[in-house]
Amino acid sequence: MADDEVPLREAHEQYKAVAGHASTLGTYLEHAASMGKVLLGVWVSAHKDVRGRWVVQRADLERGLAAERARQRRMAEAGANYARHVLNGGEGKRVLTDGDFSYERRGPFHILYDRRVPRWKGSGRSWVCNTCWTRAAEEHDYDFCLRCDDFQSCAVGVGCTLSAVRCETCGIRQVIPLDTDVGRAKGTAPHWTG
Repeated sequence: MADDEVPLREAHEQYKAVAGHASTLGTYLEHAASMGKVLLGVWVSAHKDVRGRWVVQRADLERGLAAERARQRRMAEAGANYARHVLNGGEGKRVLTDGDFSYERRGPFHILYDRRVPRWKGSGRSWVCNTCWTRAAEEHDYDFCLRCDDFQSCAVGVGCTLSAVRCETCGIRQVIPLDTDVGRAKGTAPHWTG
């Protein structure tokens, strides 16, 4: 093994120490064997050295660790800004935080996703007003989409029956247009009044 190479086992441990989590070493070995690369903050090439051990380039590992540290700084900043009622990110872009939540801007509201809520106990999703930061009420006036009507899982991010979101405090109301092609709420081009 050359000085500029790091065994994958050691690289995995270093990444896990920085990130606070990582897939199992076995998963990393499977990715190395099947794809020739592993995710250590960024995708880096992996190959076998002369002894048959999986290794990565030291420079690639350092680049990945730096990317992971930068990602954690962005998440911490987003969490601190949210606590000060400042939203990061653009319209429709998911913003991850260092807390147990993420959010996504949608016009005068944002969708708050609570990661602590298990999928089988609900979506963990709630709408919050960007002006007064109170929970918004949802209006469900559309029929279920064909997938939901057939007892399958709906892939619509905002819910296929969601027709509007309103803030009782501010009086702002955002209409979610119905996508007539598939018979469900679009959720992408809202119209709001207030």
